[in-house]
Amino acid sequence: MKAVIFDLDGTLIDSAPDIRKIANEVLAGEGRAAVTLAETRGFIGSGAAAFVSRMMAARDLPKADHPRLLEQFVARYEGAVDLSRLYDGAIEV
Repeated sequence: MKAVIFDLDGTLIDSAPDIRKIANEVLAGEGRAAVTLAETRGFIGSGAAAFVSRMMAARDLPKADHPRLLEQFVARYEGAVDLSRLYDGAIEV
């Protein structure tokens, strides 16, 4: 075998709590209400840009702010692992 490829985030690791924390930091800076963990899970999929778009739409933020808020989100996301955990059974995989 020359390589093994697997999907870590969302498959072996539940990073939604960290993503929620980051989203809420960005939203607080805009004076908007926090997102719930359930909302966060619903926004996840297709990358950071799509997540931020969904988050912004849910909190009625102008689309023109997307580049700035995406930059803030990504800057916080890098290295955010305080709340991420392995899913049950991930060790066996």
